[in-house]
Amino acid sequence: MPIWFNPFASLVRSEKPPPPPVPSVPSVTVPPAPAPLASVTQAGLFDTSALVTDGPLVQLRQAAPPVNVSELSTNDPRNNGVVYKSVSGRGVRLNHGAVIEGSVDFGGLQPNYVIDLKHPRLQRLLGAARSLNAPTLSFEHRIREVVDLVQRTLTQGAYDAPGYLHLLNTNRSTRTNITLGDYLTQGVGVCRENALLTHLALLEAGVDSEYLYCSATQGGIAEDHAVALAVDEQGRKVVVDSYNRNFHGFFLDDLLRAGGSQATDQRLRARKQPSMFGCALTVAAYPVYWIPVRALLAPLPPMPPIDDLRDFRVVRPAIS
Repeated sequence: MPIWFNPFASLVRSEKPPPPPVPSVPSVTVPPAPAPLASVTQAGLFDTSALVTDGPLVQLRQAAPPVNVSELSTNDPRNNGVVYKSVSGRGVRLNHGAVIEGSVDFGGLQPNYVIDLKHPRLQRLLGAARSLNAPTLSFEHRIREVVDLVQRTLTQGAYDAPGYLHLLNTNRSTRTNITLGDYLTQGVGVCRENALLTHLALLEAGVDSEYLYCSATQGGIAEDHAVALAVDEQGRKVVVDSYNRNFHGFFLDDLLRAGGSQATDQRLRARKQPSMFGCALTVAAYPVYWIPVRALLAPLPPMPPIDDLRDFRVVRPAIS
């Protein structure tokens, strides 16, 4: 069982029926074309170079709020900024340009993450996951294959792995954010990187998914832990954990209840069974996510939804 580390230890905080055939013309039954399969990499990818180098996140924390609500939906080329929404304490759907707060600004080791789908190594992994987006493959099969894909990619999962520590220390010392693809290049990653990759790969595989940061309890010990969620046809959220088998495959509601997981709980089949039960999750109030909600033109609905008019920020390019 991997050693866990809390990077936030110092952070307080109706379809119409077809028309009848014309009698004089023989009717031919043509099966309907399949609906296009949504893919996160079909989004209009904007430049993230400034977000990669902005360690303190001043662009997002100090960016001006939108002048009016129309700025959130307009495609006026004169306003070519990116609109972000600040979110925390809930599951989120991450997309290109999303920024996930690390612990570096609070004295911790973890630099901020930037989801840059232009990264070649990340594109390769998502391309492999996209091959699973087929109507012949079941929900459970897609999840199992995504987990295997992530586990084959992040082969060094120890918190003290030399490659992992070197990547963290280098970016922390230069106050540079880390793109998710950099972890793939090194083959290193703990629960957070596993959950981020699993979440994005599930979306590519055609599975509705969210990323969730929690406080996890197992064996009487509470530590921070990240998981991916998959939403089934009934709208139920299933925990997909490519890092810790004790949480993988359970319904989220079962892990959120008092007492946590039980051997009698319904869960997805997995290649490895849990090593213990009584494991529980509690949704954490941190980290902060900055989610782009405009300037993507993505086929998927923005996540989170624009359900209020607070916490929006507009980042505009510098005027030359």
